[in-house]
Amino acid sequence: MAAPRGELEGINLISSTYSDDDDESEALVGIHMAMPVLVSLDNKQSQSMRMRVNALLLLGVLGLVLCLLVSICSAELQRFEHPPSKGDGSMGVVGEKLGIDFVVSTGDNFYDNGLTGGNDAAFEDSFAKVDTANSFQKQWYSGKYHPILPSGKGTRATVLRKIDKQWLCVRNYFLKLEVVNFYFIDTNPFVNKYFQNPNNHTYDWSGVLPRDRYISNLLKGLRMKMKQSSGKWKIVVGHHTIRSIGHHGDTVELVHQLLPILEGYKVDMYMNGHDHCLEHIGYAKRIHVCPTF
Repeated sequence: MAAPRGELEGINLISSTYSDDDDESEALVGIHMAMPVLVSLDNKQSQSMRMRVNALLLLGVLGLVLCLLVSICSAELQRFEHPPSKGDGSMGVVGEKLGIDFVVSTGDNFYDNGLTGGNDAAFEDSFAKVDTANSFQKQWYSGKYHPILPSGKGTRATVLRKIDKQWLCVRNYFLKLEVVNFYFIDTNPFVNKYFQNPNNHTYDWSGVLPRDRYISNLLKGLRMKMKQSSGKWKIVVGHHTIRSIGHHGDTVELVHQLLPILEGYKVDMYMNGHDHCLEHIGYAKRIHVCPTF
């Protein structure tokens, strides 16, 4: 069910019932440089002999140099191939050790331009067939921010949920647990360049326009839900950075419009993606900004 324009859907989750070592060797090209041989001829030997010896030495040096050049120019790097990951490696092991209850996704799930519809093979190839570790067979909570989903019935959250019930991706919603509340915010509408210079990307602005009213309603709804929160911890999840030392850096629009609300309601953490750079940024006002992969 679609949320009213600019409002957060509520999801209550009180409890979860989900159920030979290889030799390390390096081939090194060895180049042994012999020290030059100094030949001393006595005065009785002829000048011609001296010239012949010098000529032989010169030829020897030139031959050595030529051999070195040929060896260097013909040297090749050995090639090794690592078997492709089956999705049950280090992250799956960590998930197993921590005994995770669910997974939070910060976006960029389907490159380059999101899904073309509910039957797009990218959904299976980039999600269902990748995250196969036993510890990942839990509920996945994502927000409708990267992937960029073109408008159309085939890409709605309900369609994808029918394909895989572990995937939940709607635009804005909150998740209530026993001691913590998560607030998932679609940060795409905040970014000016997506409207002014979208390049070749297609964005889903259905229900967003007029943009200013949408953002105003969204922030109003966020304040209201935070004011009503009884959880000990408040965590906001969005795709774009607020603060970051990564490639994209700060998102100015979020610094001006979202950060003051996080500070005012004493949010404990803001989690985001976009920069693909693992960071932990702390503030004196207790907010922890954690850009993730």
